[in-house]
Amino acid sequence: MKRILFTIVLIISTVFLNSCDNNEKNSDMVEVIDFVDDVVSVPKNPKKVAVVSRSAVDMMIAFGLGDKIDGLYKTIFDNPWASYLYPSLNEYYKYEYNENYETFYTRGVDLIIAPEKYIAEDLRSKGLTAITVSQYGSPTYEEVLFRLPDLITSIWDDEEVKNRVKLWRTNFLSVKNKIKDELSKGSSGENTLYYIRGDKYKGLNYTETKGSIIETFGNYLNLKFIGEFFDHNNRPSEETVLELNPSIIIVGGIYQNQLISELRGNDAWNKLDAVKNEKVFNIGIGFVMFEQTSVEETIFLASLANSVYPEIFSFDINTMIMNTIKNFFGVELSELEIHYMLNGLDKDGNSLV
Repeated sequence: MKRILFTIVLIISTVFLNSCDNNEKNSDMVEVIDFVDDVVSVPKNPKKVAVVSRSAVDMMIAFGLGDKIDGLYKTIFDNPWASYLYPSLNEYYKYEYNENYETFYTRGVDLIIAPEKYIAEDLRSKGLTAITVSQYGSPTYEEVLFRLPDLITSIWDDEEVKNRVKLWRTNFLSVKNKIKDELSKGSSGENTLYYIRGDKYKGLNYTETKGSIIETFGNYLNLKFIGEFFDHNNRPSEETVLELNPSIIIVGGIYQNQLISELRGNDAWNKLDAVKNEKVFNIGIGFVMFEQTSVEETIFLASLANSVYPEIFSFDINTMIMNTIKNFFGVELSELEIHYMLNGLDKDGNSLV
């Protein structure tokens, strides 16, 4: 009888202890909504994060969470500005785009920031904690404009991190609201916008589609983004682009200077209105391309406003870059370095390729 009572007490005690453990574990978890609207329970204040999504890297480091990162997607290391602005970059592990789940187990990461929904879902099916952070929103990027900063402040309880997020959000909204207020007074003409993506050398018809940050920022400036006609195909035919005849073209990435040269030298493309009217503009590169999810995206928006409406806007881009890089990366750039950054070159004025 004593043995039976002892067994019952042991079972009850085990259940009680497990319940306490689960409650304690649950109290250290937080539910978040990622970029594809998946609701995921993630650990509070994770200390070892695999940031495989390129779209999450800049803000993670800029907001002060560099010491919580285990590794990054390998292409981040190819940009010399990244290691210049954040020397600790070279201490990180280099992850593949669709890394084998066993690597994450081996490295003991407690959170994975994945670049696509199917990757995050597969990792979760294998018992790992993963959320999706991408370069797109649905139906537009406007829906996820502040999603990453919100994710960061929800996951990490750190006042310094929250202060940095607040500073960036304030700066961004200041630029956005000024653009909105000025253009509400009326702007001239109907402009169409085309973007040439130059992080890889895939030709003049390598671009972005509907749902991208380019589309949303173009909308802020009353520009019709022609990528919405490409049916989620970021490699439309050259004939399609030429027929749409964009009035403004922006070019980003490490190959931007080569692509702009090719654009002007191509007998078909140089007849576009944007080329003939000298409305082809490059996009600066810092820790990442300015047109990616980043603290530098504020600069991209302000610079684009200056380029499209020089008679209306005169944002001090050099000062914005100087303050942004100093406040978020702790680096004081020279005027010459800012000039190179804006022109898609490395800190010494050389090609980034």
